Amino acid sequence: MFKALPPLLWFLPLSALVWFGCDAADSLPSAPGDAKVMVYLHAIGRQTQLGSLEPFANEEEESPRLTARFSYDFRIDRTEVTQAEYERIMGRNPATEPFGLGPDFPVYNVSFYDAALFCNARSKAEKKDTVYEYAGREADGKERAYGLPGLVIHYERDGYRLPTEAEWEFAARGGVETAFPWGDGLDSLAVARMAWFNGNAAGKAHAVAKNPANAFGLYDMLGNVMEWTNDWKSPYAPVTVQDFLGSRNPGLIQERSVKGGSYAYDARYLRYSARSANYATLSSSAVDYIGFRCVLGHVASGQYLDGGRSHRATPPVIADREASRTFFGHTKVKLVFVNATSFTRTLCYIDFSEQPTVVHEFLDDSAVFTPVISPDGMWVAYGNVDEGSRLQGSVSIRRLQQGSQAVLLPVESAAIPRWWVDPGGSDTCLVFATLPVDNTDPVWPSSRTFRIKVSAGAAAGPPEPLATGGYHDGLSENGNYLASGFRWLHLRNRNSGSDRVLFTGPSNGKEAGDTSQVCNVSMQPHAGPSPELLMLDFGYEGVSTVVGRPYGLHEILFRVDTLGRVVSWYRAPKGFQAWQDAEWSNQADFAVAAGESAGSGYPAVVALNLRDSVTTVLARGSTLGQPALWINPGAVVFPAGGVDSLGLYDEPAGTIQQMQFACKMKILWLNRRTAEVVGLGSSHVMAGIWPQSFTHYRALNLGYYSAGIKGAVEMATNYVLPNFPSLRALIIEVQPGWMNADGGDFIWSQSMAKTKGYRYDSTHGFWPSGIPPALDTIMLAFSNPLTAGVDGAGGLQVPGHDWGVRPPPVLPDFFTPQSAGDANAVASIGLLRSLAESSKRKGIHLVLTLFPQSPAYRNTPYYGKYGPTWEVGRALVENVKSICAGNPFCHFYDANQEGNHDYPDSMAGNEDHLSFAGARQISHRLDSLIYRAVEP
Repeated sequence: MFKALPPLLWFLPLSALVWFGCDAADSLPSAPGDAKVMVYLHAIGRQTQLGSLEPFANEEEESPRLTARFSYDFRIDRTEVTQAEYERIMGRNPATEPFGLGPDFPVYNVSFYDAALFCNARSKAEKKDTVYEYAGREADGKERAYGLPGLVIHYERDGYRLPTEAEWEFAARGGVETAFPWGDGLDSLAVARMAWFNGNAAGKAHAVAKNPANAFGLYDMLGNVMEWTNDWKSPYAPVTVQDFLGSRNPGLIQERSVKGGSYAYDARYLRYSARSANYATLSSSAVDYIGFRCVLGHVASGQYLDGGRSHRATPPVIADREASRTFFGHTKVKLVFVNATSFTRTLCYIDFSEQPTVVHEFLDDSAVFTPVISPDGMWVAYGNVDEGSRLQGSVSIRRLQQGSQAVLLPVESAAIPRWWVDPGGSDTCLVFATLPVDNTDPVWPSSRTFRIKVSAGAAAGPPEPLATGGYHDGLSENGNYLASGFRWLHLRNRNSGSDRVLFTGPSNGKEAGDTSQVCNVSMQPHAGPSPELLMLDFGYEGVSTVVGRPYGLHEILFRVDTLGRVVSWYRAPKGFQAWQDAEWSNQADFAVAAGESAGSGYPAVVALNLRDSVTTVLARGSTLGQPALWINPGAVVFPAGGVDSLGLYDEPAGTIQQMQFACKMKILWLNRRTAEVVGLGSSHVMAGIWPQSFTHYRALNLGYYSAGIKGAVEMATNYVLPNFPSLRALIIEVQPGWMNADGGDFIWSQSMAKTKGYRYDSTHGFWPSGIPPALDTIMLAFSNPLTAGVDGAGGLQVPGHDWGVRPPPVLPDFFTPQSAGDANAVASIGLLRSLAESSKRKGIHLVLTLFPQSPAYRNTPYYGKYGPTWEVGRALVENVKSICAGNPFCHFYDANQEGNHDYPDSMAGNEDHLSFAGARQISHRLDSLIYRAVEP
């Protein structure tokens, strides 16, 4: 998602240096044996403020301010983890030239997951507890971990981990409450003395501990490389939180907070309160400017902040995405369940199609019972009293979306909801009982069963009475049968008005006349006129004629028909002694239940294939109950024996750029038959092309962050030119500042070209015999957080800001050409020349476009934000122009004009990008240029 950066105050008076101004008593001696590597911080009873109200703070991320108070002390590494330390523990050094290489240099090119694995390995080496628990490990060919499915963090354990954002900021500040160590103003002399940043680092990291330590004796807390924290980057609130652990739920983009600035960034990022890099930092991001340090300090009872309210940490839950993929053949699966403690019952949900897959927890309701997922998979309904209760209750509905609000059914009393869809009118309804009492209780006949129409997550009419008595275990698809399953199994025929007690001896395998106590009854979905029921009973000490032996409480899951005959039965899965809370899913072949372990409650949610009795564990925790499972009926099921990689452009998960690329590949494939103009390039294209402003042609914006020439040419050559029958023109961005990278692109080969989807396409020659039919279905179902804000043609409405500060920031680095003759710059021009020839042969017009930047670059030594010098930039532009010489299908469009353009501040998003207003103007002009070329 595009963000306009806050203005930078460049020229402020020299401030007093206060780096060493804190009381040394703030730092206690290290414990024996760790004095060289860790510092003991006395934090009990102390606090630090997170966030900032400074004029150049990022208001969206840093306000309001939050106060974090500590009830524990902790140790923190004196320096960032070095390359030597990382290699000693992990057996490899991921650092590379030219970003700084050496045993005493900080390690980088490590994802959050790599850092977590290092912490665990370090804990094991020192015989401590491991803090990070997960269901699996996903790594690329270089052993970079891009995923730890089901990851949870056990703060209560005594082992190495990454710091919380509160711990990091407390340690970094060393008692200072100003924006920087020296004060609130940006002091260029002070920053050059205190930290490695892009003004003095020469484009690379440096050996640790070469700059002064802070008052706590910690080195490089600011500068050198940014540092991972454990926290999701979620909003603060103006509250005081004891032992703050961040948020339990990730934000829309699922970013982690990174702290401290780096050699690659300007001084704004050195502020203690800064939480970001220029691009979003996903947990899978492994980049040259982020490293980490470790802490030791178990947190007995931490608190999270969600929705502006703090709450005690509930037991962590592990979600296993790979189990879903293997078991169902896809990940278009959702699961809800209750995470229970002695005092609370909170609602959790997992969407296994999310990458990474996380457990979302709603903490505003602490008494949740019997959650069920709507037929469309969008909503969850649940009650606040359990089966067997005599209490009146209520039923709530909420969207399966982080931050959604619960809406109560407007009825006097309701319990144990069940979704039902009218097969005639297709109305979606909830069926509920007014009281969930035991059906052998004398009160049961006074309960009633109702059906109420639901639309958009709320009641859409008055309740309709269905029966006297609380039949809370389901209404059959055809509406003829109602079930009640505690303590006896009652089945009511609504046509005849008869009520039968099922699962009696001898048909249940027990003595004649036996009427077993049952529970967890669930009605079969999509069963037609003769539904079946799933249920558990209380065991049998005799030899069951059905099971063939005695069995214990809930050990066997039974499936019975409307006559009470046992159709099939299922043993408790291996590793568990019993089932609990068994429920049919929305698909008749699958069920879900909690798994009971001897002496440890219900630590898992288990899926069951009712055809072959195969099971898999989908989630693990402390006490998980009352699960409900929804399987997308339109999901593509991949062949048995392995999962196809078709369309998996978001795996292995990597950078924010890759996630945007995956979104744009969806738009590419779904619009390939009708698009006539396609824009390819970086965030300049992403922010700068508004497809709806093309009045002559149907346009697409396929730009994504950091895309360079190589990526644009690859997408044009392999995807657009062969598969867009209506294509008239390609718009390709040219960025002189990046042309010294590999093919003018520093991200393509490292990220996009490594995705499973791209490699699969490449292996199949990019489908010369035709696109696989399943691809459209896969793309239609694809979503990730970055689809938000992007329309169906790839357009993004960037808010207006201005061209930013004078002088504008300049970030030249090793991607910047030093001359027009640099090998990579020559190769970049060669790629564009090759594309121009390919386009010409197909009769497709190619528009090589230079997008506007701040006109203030005219007064700097550089051609633009990323350089190069004016001399080199002008030479490169002349080389681009030469590509179109003599080629009537090639056009060079310089919208920047060396800063002499007519895009005012009102059309700018920041110093480097157009706003929505600017995008409309340049898009209209490109549309006219192409129209004049195509229709002379």
